[in-house]
Parts: sequence; structure tokens; C-alpha cells
Amino acid sequence: MKKLRTYRDKEGLLVELLSLNLRYIYEGVIEGSRSGAHYVFRSEIDRELTENSSLYVVGFSEKDQEVENRWADEKKWPPHEEVTVRCRSKWVPEGKDPLGSTIMTIRWYQDEGDPFSYLSKVLSKVDWMRFAIYKEFID
Repeated sequence: MKKLRTYRDKEGLLVELLSLNLRYIYEGVIEGSRSGAHYVFRSEIDRELTENSSLYVVGFSEKDQEVENRWADEKKWPPHEEVTVRCRSKWVPEGKDPLGSTIMTIRWYQDEGDPFSYLSKVLSKVDWMRFAIYKEFID
């Protein structure tokens, strides 16, 4: 079995990359406006953040001002790539079965770039213990 890519969170906690998916967010869009695109994607993000407690969306979960300003400028189209990663750590909250693990889904939007190096930058600022959720070990 191959070794997973590993990263560190802001506290130095070891985090493994389980999956990385890149999606073109305008797939299937025939026509539209910049303001409409902003509305649709902001609505989707708000809904997903409400439904998924382990989802961390860069620029929305922590109100990252640079990304928030970029999305607020309706004279520009929102970034066209959605990157979603799923990560795991062997760290577990106190009182939980140590055979379990914690997971987090992280999402960001970009126009281009290396998602692996950007993930390293994102994780170095994330408080894993705050956003990750515990998953029991299932035999």
C-alpha cells in the first residue's frame, strides 16, 4: 500500500490527504451573468456549510477577507475551479476511542494553480481540533 501525502495543521498535527477532487464549476452552464453566478455559488456554499459540519470552505468558514472580497466583486466571474479535499488525522478528542480518527473536508475555489501546495498553505492556518469531526473505527 502506498503512503498517503501528509501535511501539518497550525498546531503541527499530522494530517493525511485521503482524496482531492477538482471540478469545473461552470459545467453545463449555457449562459448567465456574473451576479447570477455569485448568487448561485454563494447559496450553494451556505447550504453545504449548514448541512455538513466537517466542511471547511476557505474564505467562508473563517471569513478570509481576501477571498471574501474576491467573491464580492461582481464585476468579475467567480473562480472556475472548485477543489474539494478530504483529510484524516489520527488525533481524537479526549474521551473518544483512540482507534477512531478525525476527518475534515476542505473546499476552495481557484482559477488555476497547484492544489497540493495550496492545501499545505490552508492546513497550516486551520485549527484541526475545532473543525474536524470524529469517526469511529469500524472493523
